[in-house]
Parts: sequence; C-alpha cells; structure tokens
Amino acid sequence: MIRISLLPPELKKQQFSQEMRGNYAKIGAGVLALFLIVFLALLLVTMSANRQAAELRDDRAEIEQEIGELREFEIMDNQIREMEQLAKEAVGEIPHWGFILSQVGQKIPSEVWLTDFNAAQSGEVREITLRGMSPSHRLVADWLDEMHTLENLENIRSQFSAETIMDGQVWYQFEIKAVAVPEEPGSPLDRGGV
Repeated sequence: MIRISLLPPELKKQQFSQEMRGNYAKIGAGVLALFLIVFLALLLVTMSANRQAAELRDDRAEIEQEIGELREFEIMDNQIREMEQLAKEAVGEIPHWGFILSQVGQKIPSEVWLTDFNAAQSGEVREITLRGMSPSHRLVADWLDEMHTLENLENIRSQFSAETIMDGQVWYQFEIKAVAVPEEPGSPLDRGGV
C-alpha cells in the first residue's frame, strides 16, 4: 500500500516536532517519577536511621546514668583494694583462721579435748599452739599424723606430753605447735570450709 501525503512539508515537520515533544515529555515524566521514587525511598531509609539513632542515644543516656550511679561503688571498691594492699604490706598474708580451725576440728579424735588454741605472729611466721587432754598417747600421735595432711599447716610438731591424774583417771596433757600458711587466693567455701 502506498501512502501519499498531500500535507505541505511544513505541517509534516510541525507534526513530527509535536510527536518528539510528546516523547520527550513522556521520558521526562518517567525520569521524574523515577527520581521521586528514589527520593521517597531515601527519605524512608533516612527516617528509619534517624529513629534508630535516637533510640541508641536514649539507650546510651540510660547506660551512662547507670554507670554514674555505679561510680560510687567503683570508688569504694578501689578504696577497699588500696586498704587490703596496705594491710597486706603491713601485716603480710593472713591465714584464714576459721578454715584452719575447721580443718583441725575435722581431724581431731572424739576422745581428745582441746583446752587452748593460741595464734601468735613473730615477723612473717604465724604459729599456732594447741593444748589439750587425751586418754592415751596413741590418740594424740594419730591426730598429729592426720594433721600433716592439712594444707594450711606445716612444721607440725609435738612440744610435750605429760601424764596427769584427774578424778582418779590417767590423762595425758599435750601441746602441739604448727606454722599457719596463708591461704591460696579464692574462697574458703570453694575448699569446703568456712
């Protein structure tokens, strides 16, 4: 099919120009719509990021307030550590006497009585003295052997043993000395004592 146009070339040119402007307007509107969609997406992402940043600022403010409230405990803890260090420098390592007594009490035979427990310090040496009564030398000797297994005592030795009569029965007075060793770091409860 053959098309013959009777329109003058100026009108054809004008018609072609209008079609091109329409195409350009459509392309421009598409690009504008694309920019508008990208802008809205970026706006939503920015608003979300700002909301999260505000939440993080609030969380940080709460944490900083809690830290401020706990700062006095940090100061007290530092003071306690300094005092413990001063005491350690002044006195040295201190044995845990309650734990030592508990250990000694667990090893003592039921027939043996303690009449005196004394702890003395001479320089770095902390020595304990145990005095008591027993119905036989053998019980004291066995107890002495058992005490050698205690980890907080060393240089355990019998100082004397003497026979005495009380209420018509023979009893043996004894004195045992030992050196108390400072405890290892950690709670005595971890070792089963108080």
